Amino acid sequence: MPQSAIPLNPVMGVPGDQAFLDILSWPFASAPFYEAQVQRLLQNDVATRFTYGFASLWTYTEPNGGIVGFGTLDVCGEYSQLAGGKPHPYIPLLAVHPHCRGCGHGRRIVEHLIAESVLIAQHAAQVSDRLFLDVYKANLGAISLYTKSGFSILNQNSPQFDPQENNEPYLIMAKQVAIATP
Repeated sequence: MPQSAIPLNPVMGVPGDQAFLDILSWPFASAPFYEAQVQRLLQNDVATRFTYGFASLWTYTEPNGGIVGFGTLDVCGEYSQLAGGKPHPYIPLLAVHPHCRGCGHGRRIVEHLIAESVLIAQHAAQVSDRLFLDVYKANLGAISLYTKSGFSILNQNSPQFDPQENNEPYLIMAKQVAIATP
């Protein structure tokens, strides 16, 4: 049973800062494959996104200051063919500390990244108002979280395959983040 919601404080950081180094030491399991993959993406993908794009790294702390999760947000063209040819907000990676799961932290992290995407879409006319992410088909917990947060699966019957993970199938999900203005 989930514990009562603990408020989280989002803190923006960068690869290489102390919070990032702390996250690299988290005890992610080696199986299933999508748990072990978090470490690879943190070490390789996240740093590259900061070098070549508009990326942000958020850590989420409890009132006592302990980091319980992190999320990344990028404006890129990964799925521009699905976003009218425009760059778009994209969540490359998010995770909750393995010892802090089941408390609703993942949901609050996703909600914060959605809110940040709304701000990007409102203030950058050239950026699509669709937020994208991808998730391994085997990661049923994450798919459930994203679906409950309003994301739709765009390729249910034709998953993509990740050559870096033994061609494991993954799904592309998206959510409209524009807020109607009067």
